[in-house]
Amino acid sequence: MLPARVADYRPEFLDELSSSGEVLWVGRGALSGDDGRVSLHLADTVHVTMPPPVDQPLDAIETELLAALGGGGAYFFRQLSEAVGQTEDAPLIDALWRLVWAGMLTNDTFAPVRGLLGGGGAHRARATTPRARVGGRTVSRRVLASAAAAAQGARTPRSAPPRAAGRWSVLPVASDVATPRAHALGETLLERYGVVTRGSVVAEDHLGGFALAYRTLAGFEESGRVRRGYFIDGQGGAQFATSAAVDRLRQAPRGGVHVLAATDPANPFGAALDWPEPTVELAHRPARKAGAVVAIVDGEAAFYLERGGRTALVFTDDDEVLAQGAAALAETLARARGARFRVETVNGARVFGSVLDAPLRAAGFRESPQGLRFEARS
Repeated sequence: MLPARVADYRPEFLDELSSSGEVLWVGRGALSGDDGRVSLHLADTVHVTMPPPVDQPLDAIETELLAALGGGGAYFFRQLSEAVGQTEDAPLIDALWRLVWAGMLTNDTFAPVRGLLGGGGAHRARATTPRARVGGRTVSRRVLASAAAAAQGARTPRSAPPRAAGRWSVLPVASDVATPRAHALGETLLERYGVVTRGSVVAEDHLGGFALAYRTLAGFEESGRVRRGYFIDGQGGAQFATSAAVDRLRQAPRGGVHVLAATDPANPFGAALDWPEPTVELAHRPARKAGAVVAIVDGEAAFYLERGGRTALVFTDDDEVLAQGAAALAETLARARGARFRVETVNGARVFGSVLDAPLRAAGFRESPQGLRFEARS
């Protein structure tokens, strides 16, 4: 999502914000595999914007971790390991991440999330280590470092696995005062969407749902902070926006090509607008799922791709629209360093010979036995 929104985005941008304490990331529940939902919060308002932690029973390791971190401060993984008396990495890492997804712990860098997505961990295969030539033999630089430390009588500390990098700490306590939380939700929705509709609120699954958001935004309207009106056709009168957002809508240029994460608030489909029907009737439907992307050309959804690109749904037969969408997709993937994308099926059939075959090839996708593949350079 961020590379599509921030010019020249680099992962260290987010690390700088989190390590400086300006932004906190919060786990919002695990998904299938090594994945989950994460929300970002400004540190000065996190107590009213973050959700309350999940109330769940704790096992022995989780209890020890919370006891070690509960006194305040931040701890590296090896410090935690010593504090709880856990000599095996894998059980401790798993316990850390269970507490993360429950909304109890965070880290001062986003690196562990990347390590999780990249498959790094105590029980995973180790990454290749740099090697050097010594006396005609190839040896690991890690071996050389260990030998040098041993020669000096020093102890070589083990580095933390990728999924446990950085310093861990307990998240602040979420406020349980209803009014400030409701006001923070209303302000966040207005800043995030510009025009807040029922669909955009429901798509985020907020506690209290649209009923709570409606009462809050209606109160904002009474105080003159927002306007209510028919800003988006077909969405009824329960729409709220600031005057500045309405002015920007009137001045916004028409047209443009965008490839966005399906969950991006800038993607109106599946929230403010219904998804269009694919060009053929299918049981499979688009959704605002993590990892999925949508190509939008001149305000219309051109095609939708599931996570990793394997399944594509096409909403138009216009060759020019599909060509523009495919070119924008390749450009977006190129900005995501190390991204791999492979399209295998289009509207339920093989990608070869489909309406996306020629546009994807022209955009730089290459044929593979499974489909058309794009690999961004790291």
